[in-house]
Amino acid sequence: MGQPIGSKTFLINKATNQPKALFFVTEDWYFLSHRIELAKGLLQAGFQVSIAASLGPAACEIKRLGFRVTPCDFHRASLNPVLAGMTLRNMNQVLKYEQPNVVFFVALRPIFLSAFLKIKNESVKIIYLVCGFGTIINQQDPGLKNSVLRYLFLKLLKIACRRKKSVVVVQNTEDYKLFKEKICTQQPLIKITGTGIEIKKVSAGNSPPSTFSFIYLGRLIRQKGLNELFQAFRLVRLSYPDVKLLLYGECDPANPSSLNPSDIKAAKQIGNLHFCGSTRQPELKIKNAHCLVLPSYAEGFPRVVLQAARCGTPVIVSDAGGCREMVRHKIHGLIVRKKDPLALARAMEWMVVNPNERRRLGCNLNRRAFQKFCASVIVPKFVGLIHAKS
Repeated sequence: MGQPIGSKTFLINKATNQPKALFFVTEDWYFLSHRIELAKGLLQAGFQVSIAASLGPAACEIKRLGFRVTPCDFHRASLNPVLAGMTLRNMNQVLKYEQPNVVFFVALRPIFLSAFLKIKNESVKIIYLVCGFGTIINQQDPGLKNSVLRYLFLKLLKIACRRKKSVVVVQNTEDYKLFKEKICTQQPLIKITGTGIEIKKVSAGNSPPSTFSFIYLGRLIRQKGLNELFQAFRLVRLSYPDVKLLLYGECDPANPSSLNPSDIKAAKQIGNLHFCGSTRQPELKIKNAHCLVLPSYAEGFPRVVLQAARCGTPVIVSDAGGCREMVRHKIHGLIVRKKDPLALARAMEWMVVNPNERRRLGCNLNRRAFQKFCASVIVPKFVGLIHAKS
């Protein structure tokens, strides 16, 4: 049963007697992999849910799950203002057609474009979901061009976040502090760790019987720490030549830090390092591995670590904000300094030679995720946020 929604809170869709939620997301596959549990929770709470995104193969599965899908190309690979204008026109058309009661702008590009949108209905609740900071924000030595873009980007974020009946949701303490200091100095700002995932308790940590394998699962971009991972794995193989590294994911041409064919060719020369392409069964792959590795430079709240938690698989993560929000060192996994291949190699070797500790860490991570990050804990926070008075 959906939660009762009072007519004083929302302008109800007269045709269905339901309030409407609309998600603006850059890619349909990202919505399906990272925001689907939140959307399901809103359906159960009595909302109609629509998604506007650049559409691909994932759109069919999203429709099958009961959501409306509308094409909205965000041109993620481009900074062309003409294309941005086309996206804005499309977004305004979607808003006019859908007439939502609550709008989720997911990730930075939809958020900063929202600064230019015409949202005439002042009763519409706006929720900005910050997933982490993009390449422009995170570059250590951005150069003049990206420094200017970073400045404009932050200015637009400030403008967007000043809308009436809006609230900004970040996923970790590091992002909360940054937003509070630079962007949301007076606007509502809330930290909610992720958007939920279905998790069951496991009685013991995962420990496959096969040859030891590490797994990385995600986009093949340098911002995920892949260069350091390759360097670390080369060191690990000097002492443990049979160990394997399996990488699941694809290159991302829209991201300037994407690996290229020469990067992949060089990495394969290390040996026992396999690029396996994308997978529709990420948790099966994680369960068949001994340890997940995620040495990212920056993370909002990495879902792949939650997937490892669901399997009881131990993890090695960097000290990026979102990773530290999920993992306590030597309690739920191992944390290493980002951009430090030697520290990463030592952590990987520790995992190889400590099977009992691996199982303990995997079990602890599962328990922590079940208590803190599962959908039954997180989704009600968003439903409450929607109903809260601005």
